[in-house]
Amino acid sequence: MQWIQANSRPSDAFSGSMQLLAGVKLCTGRTLTNHPHFEDKALRDRTKELYSMYSKLGPGEVHGALRKYNTSYVILEDSICLAHRERCSVPDIMDLSNGHVGIAFTGNIEYRIE
Repeated sequence: MQWIQANSRPSDAFSGSMQLLAGVKLCTGRTLTNHPHFEDKALRDRTKELYSMYSKLGPGEVHGALRKYNTSYVILEDSICLAHRERCSVPDIMDLSNGHVGIAFTGNIEYRIE
């Protein structure tokens, strides 16, 4: 948060997970691309687009989504990007949503296969 205060302009916009952005807003007052305290369909759609940074979409598509919402900085979290994958992580959900993984069924459990 100190880095953000010292190295960014008050008009800069930050993209990241909604959990983390709550702290960014509270501690820095900076603009957020997807605010964690307002829930509606438009915000869900925006968050899905911005969370493409956690998916297998190409850099151009991710950059396009970030630029669409005037993102100045992206905060990527190790806890999301490097998390143990149990097929229920943010990257898994985004890849499923974007059609980048297939489906296999084992009993009542559905697994994604790349």
